[in-house]
Amino acid sequence: MLHTLATRTRKKKRIGRGGVRGRKSGRGDKGQRSRAGRRIRPAIRDELQRIPKRRGHNRNRARGIRGDRGERVITLQMIDRNFSNGETVTPKELITRRIIGRVRGREPRVSIVSRGDLSHSVTIRRCRVSASAQKHIEEAGGAVH
Repeated sequence: MLHTLATRTRKKKRIGRGGVRGRKSGRGDKGQRSRAGRRIRPAIRDELQRIPKRRGHNRNRARGIRGDRGERVITLQMIDRNFSNGETVTPKELITRRIIGRVRGREPRVSIVSRGDLSHSVTIRRCRVSASAQKHIEEAGGAVH
């Protein structure tokens, strides 16, 4: 029964192809919408142009659009305050102790710099360490892996 019913949808008329219509071919008067290949510019393109962009190469490239690349800087003073003797400092441990947070759901890269003093030994894993910070850590009896 259903397969015998005629469709009620009409085929869309394609205009601007010459033939009977002539003159303006059903496209109205002048303007972008009356031209061939009419395509309205996507709104997102204008939004992207409004975002301030950091020009250049290397570290500046496309930071205006992508935002935070996810590197966190930790000082020796922070480590001294939050970790006790013999503990291991990793990005995961820093997140658990709420010293740093996740960046877009991921563990951020962590850099340790030598601001402040370190009074006890700690082991550093999976973190970038500045040369002077490494010197301080090793002087305190710690290690950098």
